[in-house]
Amino acid sequence: MLHFKSIQNTDFTPIAPFIRLKQSRLCDATFGALYFWKNYYETKYAIRDHHLYFSSVILDGTKTFTFPLGLPPYDEALTQLEGYCQQKNIPLIFYPAETLVRPYLEKRYGKNMIWTPWRDAFDYVYDKDAFVSMTGRKYHGQRNHINKFNFLYPNHRFTPICDNTIEAVRAFYIRYAAENIKKDKTAKAEHESILAWLEEYRLCHMFGGCLWVGDRVVGFSVGEHLGDTLHVHIEKADYSYTGAYPKLANSFASYFSTPQTHYINRQDDLGDAGLRRSKLSYRPVFLLEKYTVRVL
Repeated sequence: MLHFKSIQNTDFTPIAPFIRLKQSRLCDATFGALYFWKNYYETKYAIRDHHLYFSSVILDGTKTFTFPLGLPPYDEALTQLEGYCQQKNIPLIFYPAETLVRPYLEKRYGKNMIWTPWRDAFDYVYDKDAFVSMTGRKYHGQRNHINKFNFLYPNHRFTPICDNTIEAVRAFYIRYAAENIKKDKTAKAEHESILAWLEEYRLCHMFGGCLWVGDRVVGFSVGEHLGDTLHVHIEKADYSYTGAYPKLANSFASYFSTPQTHYINRQDDLGDAGLRRSKLSYRPVFLLEKYTVRVL
């Protein structure tokens, strides 16, 4: 039987090979998503017979499982999940499931499934070259914001987060959190995870960059590379600096993109109308759809 356990920082070593094997560009099965949200979603993992499994508790309290990570075939891996759910007397529910795994699930379960899209969780994925260059009429608004930032704050710069900059980033975030952090459970969970990352930023296969005006940090981002995708996990900026968010987003993508980077995943909008407008304004090339799949 599968034995799930909580994720500690030391567990990223055995988990890493499976994450690097995955074909998906979803943000969910990345080092950053696991690190920042493992406590909020009660994420646990199990490894058996060359496959990695995650279990989580999603917002309505439902226990869910990822499709097994590893190389095909997946028949035995799915048998393991079925056996676990039978023993625990719980339904087998996959989340997040994407169309990439649909052929495997249909082969095994046929029509005995219910696929339910979760629009608020769809990932916004952008073309790297377009996002970095921001040329053309469709990026007119973003370019204006960035140009205004450049004009108003000519003494700006962007640097990676390192031993020489981490204290300034931490000081910025403490100021930011005091003014901006909401009281809801989601915001609190993210806040606690960011504070933890700022203490152990060298861990977990991630990197960060910070935007300065003079000797003051006015924003920072955290991300990682997986395959051909740059994933952006955290992005915080001081709204009082006009254009800080577009400038930070563009600077992070420009600095950390590599020749192997083709896409930028800037994650979901959580159903926030303002955030949805903002993410759409950057012209995603596609949305990565996520589904809850209940096996009947």
